[in-house]
Amino acid sequence: MKLKKLQAEQAQRAAAAKAELARRLAEADAEQARRQAEQARQQAEAQAEQSRRQAEQAEAQAALEAQAAKDEAECCQLELELLEQEERGSQPRSSTPSSVAGLPVVATEPPARVCVSQQTDESVTRTRQWLAQSQPHVPPVYTAPVGTLPPPAMRLQRPSSDDNRAVPHLPRITLEKFGGSAIEWPRWIALFKALVHDRADLTDVERLTYLQTHLTGPAKESVRGMLCDASLYSTALGELEREFGDPSRVIHATMKRLLTARPVKDGDLSALTELSRELHTAVSVLQCLHYEHDLAAATNVTTVTGKLPASLAWRWGEHMVENGITRPTLVDLDEWLRRHVSAGRLALNVTTKQLPKVEANDAECRPRRVFTTTSARPTPAAVKRERTAAIKSSAADGTQ
Repeated sequence: MKLKKLQAEQAQRAAAAKAELARRLAEADAEQARRQAEQARQQAEAQAEQSRRQAEQAEAQAALEAQAAKDEAECCQLELELLEQEERGSQPRSSTPSSVAGLPVVATEPPARVCVSQQTDESVTRTRQWLAQSQPHVPPVYTAPVGTLPPPAMRLQRPSSDDNRAVPHLPRITLEKFGGSAIEWPRWIALFKALVHDRADLTDVERLTYLQTHLTGPAKESVRGMLCDASLYSTALGELEREFGDPSRVIHATMKRLLTARPVKDGDLSALTELSRELHTAVSVLQCLHYEHDLAAATNVTTVTGKLPASLAWRWGEHMVENGITRPTLVDLDEWLRRHVSAGRLALNVTTKQLPKVEANDAECRPRRVFTTTSARPTPAAVKRERTAAIKSSAADGTQ
């Protein structure tokens, strides 16, 4: 009886576990189907949005092309009207009627014709002004009435050789984004002021927009609250100069790059060149900002000298003794290291140029390679041959 009861309970538990498992599987399938449906909906919305944007761009492009064609047609029509009016104005007037019965007849132009002529001249003037404004890149052309000559200055004018030469176009300057590096600040702010800040045709709204789009990282975070109103443009620019344009920060960042440069191994010309560049940059910045005490600091000179290999540091000591330098500065070390790097490059170039000549020489002129053999372990075949020869020699001795 108890056994049947236990079996019934086990069967109930198994059925309940199967039902729970089926329920969980159904929920998992439903969740997966819901996610797939959500992804499909998002993809469809993205495709629809992309199609809508493409359609708007195509419509805008078509509208621009239609407007350009309309403007061109109006310009051509106005040019034709201008030419017709000039032709009508340049036609010769009718001859004066002859005198009748010996009495002279005074030829007077009707007032209406004078008014029409004045209106025509005003229309021609307005049309020319409109054409000059609509085509600013086209040089003005002198149009004289039929049968007349241009002014003497225009008749004597001839195109010079300088006009025929093509004017070279400089590459377009791109303003990069500033992220808060103190080393990049002087170059970036100088370029920003030349391209944006100093332009008189820009408003503070446009300047603030350019400033916002060309900031990133810590630089953008420092003035995030000042980019909401154009009246705060000068305040935002001043805050950037106060935080990132501090000369002490520029000096600290420059010296940090120099003092943390990797040591140079003996014979590594590329690493020595990199160290020389970092040293020259630091010296130039310190001289520009008038930090002479850092240039003459013995700690800085000792730290940079410690990055040189032992042989090169020895040569630096010889240079100091030969020139009587008792208190060396970074300027002295920079001048000496630049000369040494230039000499190393020159020696490397001369060696590289001489290599093909050596390879092109005759085979007889090349040094012969001498290979020496060392005692090696004998092969099994050699051991077998030696044993066979020893057995044969012992057998021959026994026969004798």
